[in-house]
Amino acid sequence: MFIIKWIRDFGKYVILMKRVFTKPDHWGMFFRQYIRECNGLVIDSIGIIGIISLFIGAVCCIQMQMNLFSPLLPRYTIGFTTREILMLEFSSAMMCLILAGKVGSNIASEIGTMRVTEQIDALEIMGINSANYLIFPKVCALVSLMPILVIFSIFLGLLGGGILAWMTGEPSVDNYVYGIQTGVKVGNIYYAIKYTPEGGAIDVLVSILSQSNDRRLKISITDTGIGISAEDKERIFERFYRVRKSETQTIGTGIGLNLVHAL
Repeated sequence: MFIIKWIRDFGKYVILMKRVFTKPDHWGMFFRQYIRECNGLVIDSIGIIGIISLFIGAVCCIQMQMNLFSPLLPRYTIGFTTREILMLEFSSAMMCLILAGKVGSNIASEIGTMRVTEQIDALEIMGINSANYLIFPKVCALVSLMPILVIFSIFLGLLGGGILAWMTGEPSVDNYVYGIQTGVKVGNIYYAIKYTPEGGAIDVLVSILSQSNDRRLKISITDTGIGISAEDKERIFERFYRVRKSETQTIGTGIGLNLVHAL
């Protein structure tokens, strides 16, 4: 009986989705509903997103500040880690789960009230596809505006961490901003490998630069590749510039180092 009930419920769900994702009968009515849902489901959620994101950004910053004691890690690592947490985990995943609860409860209460007051039956009597009319605009509103909410959450989370850095002074605001903007330029390592012949060597040196309370990590890369002449070194970051083929037969476009330099 359980399997039969599950199959029956799944079949009802498939039929409902088929009714939802059909061409709207009246595009003008659809767009009016779309604007209404954008305001009710997305715009009205900005407040809770802003408050949660500000506090989460501050909490991430203070947790990194209290637990990073290694001298190998510069202080701007706090800003870098806060950025990665917000971009990779919180704003893109946890915020959507929070919104799923908030938005889901709103949708359930609205449709439940319409069912009890027989408004859905009235739509069916008028020949309107009630599933398409009520559900499809909600789906379109969330799909189209959710990326904007995620970006907004990331911005406010980073702002919350910056406010904490400004209030506590640890890390300094300059270090925090530098950490947000920093990133490993893996392109430098890639080109060292690409232009080093077989049997050559690539050395990656990691050192710590300390100036009072400012500690930074310096990564130096050297290789035994073909090298670049003195006159060509001034143009290595120039877009589409390539060393003469007589010196190297490696195929390329001349934009790789330009992109790495721009990061």
